[in-house]
Amino acid sequence: MATEQNPSTPAEGELWARDEVLAALRHTLVGSNRMHGSLAAELGINPTGLSALNHLAEMPGLTPKQLSELLGITTGSTTGATDALWKAGFLTREPHPEDRRSVVLHLTPAGRHAIGWVLEQYETALSVAYERHPDSERPQLARFLEDLAVALGENAASRAGGRA
Repeated sequence: MATEQNPSTPAEGELWARDEVLAALRHTLVGSNRMHGSLAAELGINPTGLSALNHLAEMPGLTPKQLSELLGITTGSTTGATDALWKAGFLTREPHPEDRRSVVLHLTPAGRHAIGWVLEQYETALSVAYERHPDSERPQLARFLEDLAVALGENAASRAGGRA
């Protein structure tokens, strides 16, 4: 008889391993969300604002409409989020080079510093987990995480009609 810790067949073993990976992913997402919220609070912004900073660090020059699509929120909510980030000194709004009715968003030096600090916090947490694995496993971990990131992005893009 198979137990939760000891599957009796290869097929059960594969399902058990997938369940373990899914449970670990869920724990990772919950932990990441908690950390994201606490880091945002330390910066004096909300989690949506921190997500916006992350997108702008990766893709400078987004329009508010593009940012709203990436965040999955309305343009009105994006205006509120970018207003708060502008007031906090984390982003600038500059005239769009081709559409005078629009603006493009860029991080300020303070915004880049904030994102750098956030990445340092994640690097610290990552280092703790990373050190628990032997050197021989680390390339596989990195490949798995990159493959997962690509698969998640592709899934999001297919759900958003290719916008993500």
